[in-house]
Amino acid sequence: MTPVVTSIEGLPLKLEFYASNVFISGDMREALDTNSFYVLGTTFHLGTTTLNEWVSEVSFDVNIVRGDNLDGFNFGFGLSF
Repeated sequence: MTPVVTSIEGLPLKLEFYASNVFISGDMREALDTNSFYVLGTTFHLGTTTLNEWVSEVSFDVNIVRGDNLDGFNFGFGLSF
């Protein structure tokens, strides 16, 4: 379990970093003209159980994707029930 980094208005905030390398083959390899790419990112998790009993956590994710013929920046928003 990731420890709490700080709190915002009494809500626990957790921060996770990640890195991954993805290998692809078949039709996807041919379509993208590459056999692998990597992802570097971070996710912020804000615990919300004291605000709402239906949503236990709100998360925000930011990452970059790099590979031959592949380059991107992504962000996402999530809810845990």
